[in-house]
Amino acid sequence: MKNIILLGTGGYMKEQLQWLDDLMDFEKIKYNIIMCSEKKVFKNYDFISEKKIKKNSGKLYLAVGDPKIRSKLIIKFKDYDFFSLIHPDTIISKKAKIGKGNTIAPKCIITANAKIGDFNNLNCGSNIYHDCQVGNNNTLSPGSQILGNCKIGNSNFFGTNSCVKQDTKIGNFNIIGASSYLNFNLSNNSKVGGVPAKNIN
Repeated sequence: MKNIILLGTGGYMKEQLQWLDDLMDFEKIKYNIIMCSEKKVFKNYDFISEKKIKKNSGKLYLAVGDPKIRSKLIIKFKDYDFFSLIHPDTIISKKAKIGKGNTIAPKCIITANAKIGDFNNLNCGSNIYHDCQVGNNNTLSPGSQILGNCKIGNSNFFGTNSCVKQDTKIGNFNIIGASSYLNFNLSNNSKVGGVPAKNIN
């Protein structure tokens, strides 16, 4: 039985546990779940501290929603093997390419020729359309839409039900507010919101 070590805590971790159960039921496979978390939050699991995690301890899984915390863990465990959680209730093109350590939650759609990097967090109902290129450690909140042929950098946050117009280019460390419609390019470290989106730094 393979070990999966979950790095995280709180409500987001609870969702990951449910999705892992769904995945195991679908694949008819059993993983041994080990928590690297607070014991008072999750019971009936084995626990391990970050200091005791070794490369042969098992695959790591980032059950953390905050991109900044995720970044620190990615750097700390950069040479370790990471698990990708792809929920069975997703639609993913056979021509899409997906890296390591990603979370793809229920009802997500990834269409033809999309390329997804590593450690991205696609929450429920997030869609990435044809020919998009997405970097690493981006968070798509529920209902986020990245329309066709967009280029997305690293460590961006897309709020719930946000939408990015086709052919848009986004750099790194940007925040796109909830229910926003972004129809222009962003470089780095910007915060936008509204319909159409405007800079709100």
